[in-house]
Amino acid sequence: MGEELRLVSPQNGRTTVLVSGTLLSSSLPAALAPDGRSVAAFRLGNCGGPAPVCQTRLVLVDVSNGTEREILAGGYHLGARITWTALGLTFFQPECAEAGCAGTGDQGGTFVWDGTAFKRWSDLRFVASAGGWTLLERLTSFTSASTPRSVVVRGPQGEIALNAQARDSRAIAINELGEALVWRLDPDPIAQRGSLLRFGPDGRVLWEANLVGTVLDSVGMDIVLVASPTNAIELYDLKRMLRFETPAPWTVTIASR
Repeated sequence: MGEELRLVSPQNGRTTVLVSGTLLSSSLPAALAPDGRSVAAFRLGNCGGPAPVCQTRLVLVDVSNGTEREILAGGYHLGARITWTALGLTFFQPECAEAGCAGTGDQGGTFVWDGTAFKRWSDLRFVASAGGWTLLERLTSFTSASTPRSVVVRGPQGEIALNAQARDSRAIAINELGEALVWRLDPDPIAQRGSLLRFGPDGRVLWEANLVGTVLDSVGMDIVLVASPTNAIELYDLKRMLRFETPAPWTVTIASR
């Protein structure tokens, strides 16, 4: 049994295996570059010690030939996430993860790849930016419900924390007007529903929409990707409140083989 890093086209089902082996970390998601030329993925390292905690290292895989380049040395990057954002290739390390704390002090926060190394950008998690506005999250753990996220907006008017209305919520998107889209999951985990809130630049709630399922991501401010209670993936058009399905151009997965 091993793992494969696959590039999948939902449009026609065509699958391309980029790399394979027993060292890929399927517990940490891979990230496809916007230009489709490379994929960032974690590989497992040493798993010694009494606890089942393994070191990981981050590699950049060339889609054209499958060659790898290590861009983050092995370490206990517990709860870390890698994504491509408006900042570029972005690495976020929360203070704590389920197995312990790895991002204490200046080891945690948002780091951006400059082509040579990851440089620390902020102690907060960068989510998105538009115009002069930046959307961030303050959290200490990706895995613990006892350390809720709070949403922060920075802009020409300074910094606004949306804690009062959006505690325990996840930042989704922001536009050039400074309006932020935030997802608040119902506190009942069995309910599988929640509310989308659109905040003005002054922190006021402009509107709220209740949805069944869990919001995963968005396309701008008006289209959100939702995982339904039946595990189907749906897209919601928030302007018209319509639900529909449409294929994404490419996705990357790490799967057992």
